[in-house]
Amino acid sequence: MAIKILHILGSLNRGGVESWLIKSLQKIERNQFALDFLVHSTSHGAYEDEAKALGANIYVCPFPKNPLQFCVGLERILRKQGPYNVVHSHVHYYSGIVLLTAKNVGIPKRIAHSHSDTRSLSYAASLSRRIYLKLMRYLINRNATEGLAASQEAASALWGERWMDDGRWRILHCGIDIRDYMMRPAKDDVRRELGLNPEDIIFGHVGNFVPAKNHEFLLGILKEAIVINPNVKLLLVGDGSRRVCIEREAYSLGLTKNIVVLGSRNDVPRILMGAIDVLLLPSLYEGLPLIILEAQAAGVPILMSDKVTKEVIVSKSLVNILSISEHPGAWASMALRRVSDSKWTSEGLLAISRSDFNLDTSLSALLEIYQGAASLS
Repeated sequence: MAIKILHILGSLNRGGVESWLIKSLQKIERNQFALDFLVHSTSHGAYEDEAKALGANIYVCPFPKNPLQFCVGLERILRKQGPYNVVHSHVHYYSGIVLLTAKNVGIPKRIAHSHSDTRSLSYAASLSRRIYLKLMRYLINRNATEGLAASQEAASALWGERWMDDGRWRILHCGIDIRDYMMRPAKDDVRRELGLNPEDIIFGHVGNFVPAKNHEFLLGILKEAIVINPNVKLLLVGDGSRRVCIEREAYSLGLTKNIVVLGSRNDVPRILMGAIDVLLLPSLYEGLPLIILEAQAAGVPILMSDKVTKEVIVSKSLVNILSISEHPGAWASMALRRVSDSKWTSEGLLAISRSDFNLDTSLSALLEIYQGAASLS
C-alpha cells in the first residue's frame, strides 16, 4: 500500500517550494507514494490542474481568524480523507497548529519544514506577535517528529540558534531539474517572443510581488542604470499582491518604457537562458531561493543581497553579493559590469548535477524520510 502524505501549503501558485513539490510529484512512483495537498487559498492555484492530473487530491481549508476553526476543518479533512502516514507542513510558524492537530488525529510522522529566514521580522515584532511566535515554536517542538529546513538560516529561524542540538532537525535542500537546462534556446527567438530587442540589456528578477523580494529597490536600480545606458530594461517574472502597487510606482518614476512585467510563467528556464543578461535578487530575507540555483544552471550572472544564504552558491564566478544597504547606483554599476564581462559557462550546471541541489538527489532524501513513516503506522 502506498504511503500517504498530505502537504500543507498557502497555495499551489508558482513559487520555489511549489515548483519543487510539483517536480517531485512528476517523478514519484504513485504506487509507493501518494501525495495530496491542503491549501489555505480559495483562489485556483496555477499548479492545481497539473497536480490533479498527476493523481493528487487538493483540499481547501482557509486560515480563519479563529485558529480553533482551522483545527476543526483540518481534523475533519484528515479523518475523512486519511488515514495519512505523514503530514508535511510548509506554513512556517503556523505549523505549530497544523502539527498539534495532526498529532491529535494520530498521524505518525509530522514534519515542520522551514523555507525562510524570518529572524529580522521576529526581532522587530510587536509584543503580541512575539507571544504568538513563542507559542508556535513551543507547539512545533512538542508535536513535530521531524523538522526540515531549506538552509542553516531557515533552521535557526524556526528552531533557534542551537537547532543542531536536537536530532529531529536537519537541512534538506530543495532541488531543481537539471534537464530543464540541457538545451539552450535561440536568444533572438526568446527575446522576439517577449517583445525585447537584441540590443536591450536585460536585468531580470523572478519572484512573486511580496515585500521580502524588495521590488522598490529593483526600481531604484533600474532608474540608476538607465542614466548610464538607456537600453537597460527590467524583466519581472512573477505575480502577487503588490504587483499593481509596483507597476504604479514604476509609472510615477517614469520607468514604464523600461519595464516588462510577464506575470506568472511556466517557462522560467527558457527565459533565463534566452532573455536575461543578469539576475538581480535584492531580497530583504530568504530561505534558500531556488531561482539562484536556476540562474547558475542557466549560466546567468547574479547579483544577490547579503541577506541571501551563501549555501546557494555553487559557482562563485557567477555570483556577486552586495549589501542591501548599498545605494541602488552601486548595484546598477555592478550589474552593467557583469553583463559586459560575462561569458556563458556550464560550471553551475555541472556543480548542481553533482550536488544535493539536483532534484533527483533531493527527492531521494525526501522519500527516504517518508519511507520511515511506514514502520510507525
